Amino acid sequence: MPILLAPWLTEKSVRLADLGQYAFLVTPNASKQAVADAVEAHFKVKVTAVTMETLKGKRMRMRGKGAPRRLTTRGNRKKAIVRLAAGQRLDVYGGVEEGAVAEPKTKPAQNTKTAAKTETKRQPNGDKE
Repeated sequence: MPILLAPWLTEKSVRLADLGQYAFLVTPNASKQAVADAVEAHFKVKVTAVTMETLKGKRMRMRGKGAPRRLTTRGNRKKAIVRLAAGQRLDVYGGVEEGAVAEPKTKPAQNTKTAAKTETKRQPNGDKE
């Protein structure tokens, strides 16, 4: 069973990546040593420290048609923050280069009636453009 389930991508984890720390969603029974070994084997890097955090599941109200409300909780999750040796980086963001900007999509052709209305907007004094 794999120990690393997915990279944990949040604003905070992206900022931590600049400091050489990466966050992963791991199995609930994973240990620090197991996470370090898995990261070293998968990414071929040197891990210097691992911090673990258990995230408690949120409480939810469930309700069905004709059924009474009942309270339930989402499952707990475990997050591991892995610190790498100086000068090493991981490619957990799928190869997106820093500062890369996606090409803008082209606008679809406008309806001719809509285009005619936008071309003849009235000025505040009542004159047409």
